Amino acid sequence: MGNIFDKCKGKEKEWTQPQPDPSKLPKVNIPPPESGKQYLDWSKSLAMTPQEVYAPTSLKELHRLLETNDHVSIVASGHSSSEIWRNGTVITLDEMQPREIRDVSTTGDFSRVEIPAWMTLREVLVLLGKQGRSLTATGGTDEQQIGGLIATNTAPATKERVIYESIEEIKYTTKEKPDNVANSTASLKALICNMGILGVVTSVTWKTIPDEGYRVIQRIKKVDELVELMAHGQNFVNNEDGDNTKEYAFWRFDWIPDRDFALLWAAREVNTVSDPNYLPNGDYTADYKEPFSMHIYEFIAKGTAPKSPFLDKAMSAIFDAMERVYELETKQNTFYGPLRNMLPVDRFSNENVYCAMAEWAFHPKQIKEVVDLYRKYFSEHEWPNLPIEIEYVKSDGYYMSPWNSDSIGEAIGEATEFLVKINTMWYIPSKAEGPGIRPQVENHAKGIWIVLKENNIPFKAHWGKINFTSPEDAIKLYDFDAFSPKIQQQFVNSYINTRLPNRK
Repeated sequence: MGNIFDKCKGKEKEWTQPQPDPSKLPKVNIPPPESGKQYLDWSKSLAMTPQEVYAPTSLKELHRLLETNDHVSIVASGHSSSEIWRNGTVITLDEMQPREIRDVSTTGDFSRVEIPAWMTLREVLVLLGKQGRSLTATGGTDEQQIGGLIATNTAPATKERVIYESIEEIKYTTKEKPDNVANSTASLKALICNMGILGVVTSVTWKTIPDEGYRVIQRIKKVDELVELMAHGQNFVNNEDGDNTKEYAFWRFDWIPDRDFALLWAAREVNTVSDPNYLPNGDYTADYKEPFSMHIYEFIAKGTAPKSPFLDKAMSAIFDAMERVYELETKQNTFYGPLRNMLPVDRFSNENVYCAMAEWAFHPKQIKEVVDLYRKYFSEHEWPNLPIEIEYVKSDGYYMSPWNSDSIGEAIGEATEFLVKINTMWYIPSKAEGPGIRPQVENHAKGIWIVLKENNIPFKAHWGKINFTSPEDAIKLYDFDAFSPKIQQQFVNSYINTRLPNRK
C-alpha cells in the first residue's frame, strides 16, 4: 500500500477544482450507432450490430419511420446496462431538431418549460442555469438524453425529492398516432418508466425551481453507522466544527469493497448571497474530467489496471490509498455551488471507466439484513472491483417503477415513503473486452439475486440495469395490468419478452 500511496504525495494541485464558465461545457460526444457496425452501450459491456439505423430530423420523419418498420428500438445515448435497447433496427434521435428549451410559463421566467426529449440532461441543466432555474433533483448521467431518463426512471439520492414530481406533460409518438399527450395522473404513471415500449417520447413539460446553492462534502465514514441511519429513515448530520448539527438532505455512500468504511457524499442547502464560500459555477473542473473520486482512482490505477471485474490485491491497495487521501484532504473534499451541478449526477463521459451496474431497491426496515447478505455473499465469492453505492430514493406511484414501494410495503406489512437503493458496480477492464467479461458480471449479480430470493427479501430492480426480473415478478411487484394496455408491440424486443407476462 505504501508505494501506491506515495504516488499521491505532491499531487494535490492536480486535484484542485478551478472554476470555469459552465456555459463552455463540451458537447456530449456519444457516437450514435451505425448500420452494420458493432455498437456498445454506455457500460461498454453489451454489444449489438444493427442492420438498419435511422436518424430522423423531424417529428414527421420519425412518425414515417414508425409506420414503415415493424420492430424497432430507440437508442437514447445508450445509457443502459441491460438489453432494453437492443434490436436489429434502431432509431437514434441525435439529429432531431430543435435543441432548445421553450419557456411556457405565464411569467416569462422559465418556471415552466417544454424540453425536447433528445436533449441531454447536461444541456438542459446548463441552459436552465443561465436563467437561474433548475430541476428539483438530478440523477444518473448528464450525458443521458431526457427521453432515456424518462424511459428508465433514473433516480436521485434523496428521500425528499424526485426529479419527475414536477412533470406536467409528456408528448410521445406511436405508429397509430404521432401526437399523443400524457397529462393525466394515469397516463403519466405509465409514461414515466415506460421502458421504451409505449412509444417515442418527444418532449417533456416540467415545472422548474430556483437554482439553489449547496454545500457538498465527501468523507470516509463507517458503513454500519450510515446503514443504521438509513434503517431509521434519518438524514446525515455532520459533526465537524463549524458545520455541526447541519442536516444533509441529499446523501449517499460508496461502500468500499471488503472493508468496514465507505466514502460518504452529502449535500445541504446554503444561502447563495450570504455564504462566502458559495461559487456560482460549482465543482465543474477545467478539463471536465470525472469528479475528484474518479480522478484519484484513475491516477493511482495507471499501471495497475484490473484484469477482471472482481477485486484483487492491487485494486484493494488502490482503495486503501484513496481512503487515506480522503481522510487527509478534507478541504479538497468540500465544495460549494448551484443545485444544477452539485447534486448526484455523473457529470462526465464514460470514456475511461467502463462499468456495468445492478441497481435494486429495498425496504429501509430490511436494509441492515440486506447489507449483511451482500457482505456474506461477496466474502464467500468475490467482491466487485468498484464500490457499492447505497442511497435513498423517494417512493413514487409509476406503474413499472422500481421505486414504487407499494408491493414491497405490502410484502413486509409496513408502508414506506422511501426505499434504499443498492447499486452494485463492476469495472470493465477495457472497451474491447467488455462484452466478453459481461457473462462473469451477470453470474456474479445473479448469485446475490438468488440469495435475496432465498431469504424472502422483497425488492425491485431498475429495468435499465442488470436484473433477472421474471414475468412472475412483473405481476407480483409492479402494476403490470395497468401498464399493459399501453404497450406498443413494435418496440418489444426479446429481452423485454423474457421479463414481461404474455399479453393478449
